[in-house]
Amino acid sequence: MEDLFTGGGWLEDMLREAARPHTSKRDILHAIEEIVAVEGDAWGKEWSYIDELIEQGDTGAAYAGAMASMTRTIGALEGKIGQDAGLEKPVYPFLVRGAEIKKLIDGGVEGEGDMLARPRDDLERLIGLERINSARRLLASWGTGILGGGSRELISKIEDDLEELGECRAFFLGDGDESLAGSERELELADRLATLATRFAQELYDLYMKNTAKPEVQNRFMLLWDSVRRLEEGGNEKTAAFEALQVLEEALVMVGLQSGELLQRVDLIYERFGDAEELRRVVNHLVNAYQDNEEAPDALQAGAYIGVIEEALRDLGLKVS
Repeated sequence: MEDLFTGGGWLEDMLREAARPHTSKRDILHAIEEIVAVEGDAWGKEWSYIDELIEQGDTGAAYAGAMASMTRTIGALEGKIGQDAGLEKPVYPFLVRGAEIKKLIDGGVEGEGDMLARPRDDLERLIGLERINSARRLLASWGTGILGGGSRELISKIEDDLEELGECRAFFLGDGDESLAGSERELELADRLATLATRFAQELYDLYMKNTAKPEVQNRFMLLWDSVRRLEEGGNEKTAAFEALQVLEEALVMVGLQSGELLQRVDLIYERFGDAEELRRVVNHLVNAYQDNEEAPDALQAGAYIGVIEEALRDLGLKVS
């Protein structure tokens, strides 16, 4: 069980960030409620327009709109609860991480904002789409409700499970009650942890499926998959298969599974895949081949592997073709 929390496991960073006290969290959520009472669905209207821009292919204008929405919200919150409001800290680390918030608030590297507002190529469009989604999740974490119906209830449920996972983490890393060590209670906690970690991953999946449906996510993954298709059509099937594996990993990050062994993350949402066993076989072979532990797939195998991964991406709600 300790492996879940050490060595870069998928929960470790999130739990560490969640353990940091956020003294302004309640104030932020209350302030948003007050703004909504006056302005109504202002964020919904802003983001409906941003969605339209993305669907029209105007990624630059959509990025500018997303940043304007975020800046307006920051100003409104600081006006209500002061400039030292802790807005750079994640309210819900399973929705948006501190590193993402820093990029948004600081504007990324020098000149990045202008570049993303006027993207010149697919790479800049990809970065812009990623930033748009980070802004959406940041606003959602403040209580604006722009992830859609039922998201607030799900966020509350995930928060409760994350708190319990944190308590389990404290115990298994030696910060808990040592009198329980080796007892039946320890075994019960270990079983509880395994069950809770799986449920938590599946709840994250359910939350992120709401996010996955957003146009910036769909467009981003269509661009990523286009590079796989171009490689495959150019006769580079093996390279395309490894590129497809990378897209799958990006998709797992998108559904909240940020780090850890790729096969373990697939297993956490095993039941969400139509042909999970075949996906596991493909992922296992490609990962081992990448690490030079197995022979790389031949062209025919690689083509089949791409098809399996494409189907898995559809299972994750991504319309990559």
